[in-house]
Amino acid sequence: MADRRPLPPMSTLEHAISNTFRHSFFALKLVLAWALVLVPAFALAMLPLRGLNLQDAAHLPPHAIAILAVLGVLVLLALLSMGVNWQRRLLLGESPKGLAWWRLDGHVWRSLFAHLMVFVALAIFAALAAAMKTFGEPWLTARIGGAAKPVTILVLVILGIIGLTTGYRLAVKLPGVAIGRRDYKFRHAWGDTRRNTLRFLGFTFWYLFSLAVAGAICAGAFFAQKAEPTLWAQIAAAVVIALAIWFALWMSLTVFASMYSYWGEKKDFPSPV
Repeated sequence: MADRRPLPPMSTLEHAISNTFRHSFFALKLVLAWALVLVPAFALAMLPLRGLNLQDAAHLPPHAIAILAVLGVLVLLALLSMGVNWQRRLLLGESPKGLAWWRLDGHVWRSLFAHLMVFVALAIFAALAAAMKTFGEPWLTARIGGAAKPVTILVLVILGIIGLTTGYRLAVKLPGVAIGRRDYKFRHAWGDTRRNTLRFLGFTFWYLFSLAVAGAICAGAFFAQKAEPTLWAQIAAAVVIALAIWFALWMSLTVFASMYSYWGEKKDFPSPV
């Protein structure tokens, strides 16, 4: 068993933010590369779907459901491909060559399987929480009356904390899959991240705080253009909101590369200057 490495919450977030800024142009190229595929695909797919109410999923004809399913799979593969290339950029400094911008190789398929494993683990905790709320609370109410509600809340909070930390600990493996480290298993990620529950909670607080800052920027831009409803104000607000959302999405992906680097490769974060 390796020595315990306690997660530094602020340093992890700072490292993720720094890497997101540093490689933001690369992220733009990834999105533009896949846009060359997705935009024409969606345009062609919309031709046989003209005149259909796509919001009424219950009454869509079979061909429309099939087309939407194919588009969904295509988007999923695009996201996985971009995610793998992004992680390889962060951890290996790799720039794709040629068709590797649209990578759909073994790294992507193994990444899909690893993501499914993490989602299954999270789904188990979600199912336990739903069962507690649906069946456990009524059962407790019949026996302890009004005390059942706080007990239920306590159990849900505990399940939420365990589920959150489980997701973090398993997801540390995902960047390793992207860069081809077959020797780094889920059990290694689980062992490396042990006894970090409070630090994961601290990281979550600062992570949500950073997202709240991005949300505040979006809200400020939105209300600013409402107060000054000119064309330029609306364009500026749209750009600010798009950039804030863009940054938040890529940063959310980068935090796991930072955690993997810290635990999977035993690299310390740079000391603040």
